Amino acid sequence: MIRLRRKGYVRLVNSEEYMFDCYVVSCETDEQWVFQTLSSTLEVKHSYRLCIPTRDFDIGASIADQIEEKMRESKKIIIVMSNDFAQDEWCQFQLEKAQERIRNQGEEAVVSIMLHDIDHKHMTSTIKNLLRKSSYATWVKGKIVSKLFWDIVVAAIEKPFGNPPIAV
Repeated sequence: MIRLRRKGYVRLVNSEEYMFDCYVVSCETDEQWVFQTLSSTLEVKHSYRLCIPTRDFDIGASIADQIEEKMRESKKIIIVMSNDFAQDEWCQFQLEKAQERIRNQGEEAVVSIMLHDIDHKHMTSTIKNLLRKSSYATWVKGKIVSKLFWDIVVAAIEKPFGNPPIAV
């Protein structure tokens, strides 16, 4: 394997290896949008399998363990950002795990959505880093703009993984 990596070969990721297409990171106050808009569009219209923690986690099991397990079982991670997201400790924990995925698989592993702008006073260094290094889709209501938004999100989900980052 080491010799193959030196020659530039990268292991292909098979979508059948994953239980979910996407793991959704969002705060409790944004769950209505996640279920009514995100889930209905991606699961119903596009047939993606989403892992939404409040719906798909086992009751009584460790939250931290389930986050790590379900993220491993998901091909991509969708991050739904807002002011409340920036203040939520569990969201920040999940964001750190998403950053690990970016370091291991590249920026294509995460799909970032800005649901509501984050105030400067709530902006964390982890969120700043994510927004500075990768692009994100901004949610805006409106028929034409909404279609463009979903086209961007679906394209990001479908985008294959590039080469993982390499330390120089």
